[in-house]
Amino acid sequence: MSLKLVEFLDYSSNYAYSPGHSQATINTDHIVRAVQIRPENTRSSYEIVRLTFVDGKTLDVIGKATDFVEVTP
Repeated sequence: MSLKLVEFLDYSSNYAYSPGHSQATINTDHIVRAVQIRPENTRSSYEIVRLTFVDGKTLDVIGKATDFVEVTP
């Protein structure tokens, strides 16, 4: 099991311009997809990655896809 502390966009919070951030611990072994979201499609000034897990749930986190999924040549 590989755990990682991440900062994610908290869409459940009350926000006017961009969603707030919260922290969570995720199991990177359960990630099946990591897609970089284009900056023009978010209200955030950070790089955002949408992680999809084996149970189908998604989480938008701050970072790059390579921070969460190992790239092999």
